[in-house]
Amino acid sequence: MRFYTQDVNFVTDITKLLMAFTFRTIARCLYMLLGIPEGEEGDGFRSIVQFKTSFEMCPVNDKNFDVISLPTNTGRTSMIILVIPPWALDNMDFISFINTGPVAPGSIDVFPADKPASAPATVWAMLWDMCSKHKCYYFAVTTYEFWAFGNFSSNMDNGYISDLFKAPVYSHNAQVERDILPSPTMTETLLFWMAACIGVADINWKPFDDKVTS
Repeated sequence: MRFYTQDVNFVTDITKLLMAFTFRTIARCLYMLLGIPEGEEGDGFRSIVQFKTSFEMCPVNDKNFDVISLPTNTGRTSMIILVIPPWALDNMDFISFINTGPVAPGSIDVFPADKPASAPATVWAMLWDMCSKHKCYYFAVTTYEFWAFGNFSSNMDNGYISDLFKAPVYSHNAQVERDILPSPTMTETLLFWMAACIGVADINWKPFDDKVTS
């Protein structure tokens, strides 16, 4: 535990925290909610609710970004999570990212080299590039404390993004009362989004295939 409570200095430190605690908790919740059996009988399903680090998906070579993905049992990707440290995407940029919405035509390759794109436009372009390349419609963006969840239409021309969710960070010895936690919690929201992206619990929703207007 001591390793995980030391200072967070790199985006990969955030990824390690998410992989060690958040995503293990979510996967376990799905096992229980869906009655997944222990042992070999449930191995096939467990393989599609296990997140993995996937930095190779990232369309830019930058130490301020990391990628976590959720694979399917057919080798495709059902969800992509873009991890950005708070010093690279502050709260105002995060809110701007949500308010801006998808930016047409999407790809980061169309940005002019002599005019750097804004942080919100860059995040949207990275998401579009990764999701379109891997035929993945569901995504999330997180700085660990703040989260947003979204998905693209089947033709990748329209996108949805949620409001900003906060996952409060408390000291390890804090006395946290349930009444002060946000509702729904980030964990509950991530659980819902995972169920949607893998098509369980009769949750299957994507935006309509309308053209994005910038």
